[in-house]
Parts: sequence; C-alpha cells; structure tokens
Amino acid sequence: MGDFNEVAKVEGKKGGAPVNIFKCKIFISWIEDCNLIDLGAKGPRLTWKGAIWNGYDRIFKRLDRLLANNEWVCLFNEALVKVLPRTKSNHNPLLLMSGGLSANHTSRPFRFEAAWLTHGEFRNEVSSVWKKEVSMDENLANLTKHLKWWNQEVFRNIFKRKKQAMARLEGIQRALEVQSSTLIFLNHLSMRSVKTCQASYVSKFG
Repeated sequence: MGDFNEVAKVEGKKGGAPVNIFKCKIFISWIEDCNLIDLGAKGPRLTWKGAIWNGYDRIFKRLDRLLANNEWVCLFNEALVKVLPRTKSNHNPLLLMSGGLSANHTSRPFRFEAAWLTHGEFRNEVSSVWKKEVSMDENLANLTKHLKWWNQEVFRNIFKRKKQAMARLEGIQRALEVQSSTLIFLNHLSMRSVKTCQASYVSKFG
C-alpha cells in the first residue's frame, strides 16, 4: 500500500500533459507479473494533487493504491480501502479496513482530550465533580460520566465536529477533480476546512 508514482489508466489523471499510455501498460504488466490485484478504493478517485504547469489545469492523479495477492484477498475477503481527505500532505491517506464497513458501532472508550483545556469552564467542571470525601475510583467514575455529558452538550462533541469537517473537505476535494473553472474558490474553501478540522480535534499528545 502506498504511492507507486504511476497511473494505470487514462482516467487516473486529470490536468497537465496527456497520459503516457505506454507507461500505463508497463505498470499494469508489472502488477500482473507480480500476481497482484488492485483492491480499488472508496472515496475520491484521484489521490494526489500536483502543481499547475505551463498554463495547464492543476494536475490530479491516482498514485496511491493497495495491491494484494490472491491469498491475502481470500483471507480478507471483506477488506475495504477508503480514501481519506487530504489535510497537510498533497496525497490523500488510505485507510485499510480488513473487516469492511462494520455495522457494529461499539461505544468508544473514554479518552481525555487536550482540547478540553482550551475551554474556560473546564477546570470548574472538574472541580464541581471531584469530591475529597470519596475514593479515587469513585471520583474517576463520576468524572468520566460527567465529562462525556459535558463534551456532548457543552463542548459540542469534538469527534462529531471533526467528522463533519472531514466530510466537507472530502466533498470539496472531489469537486476539485471535476470543476477546474472554480479551482481558486474551492481551494480556498478546502484550506478553510483543513483549518476547521485541525481546530476541532486535538489529540491528547497536543
């Protein structure tokens, strides 16, 4: 899985000079000679954003892919590759889900989020729950329950905000592949969505 720096088909590139069909055939032959299968992907079709050269439209290519052999495909026959939105890199990251899109939405384990510290009332919320007269285990249990509620109702659930920002960013990047006439405007929106996504979600490591 990764950047193979080649496109396999004409539709694997948009903008710039025409696709070199001969190089496409060489790449496809290499995949076949290695007995590999392209698993495809769900999400934006083109995974790399390049520069604008010599008056052409901006270049987009499908450079990133996951290749697997028959044994792996049989072992993980429900595997799914998902193309995620670009944030800092000019490549879209790929997410491999070996079990496909699971319908089993189990509860997310509680995690402290550093972003909570940016809220002016966070320390007061902790102080209001933490009691000296009860045990550490009881305090932690009460605080966990309270912070889950506080994150949902007051802090507006940073995970939901991140998911919404990433979905908006993915839609903009899809449009960029098609609508070259609105390139500047959509690029502006894309950068705003990246900043929104980064501001909405801060890991516990900062």
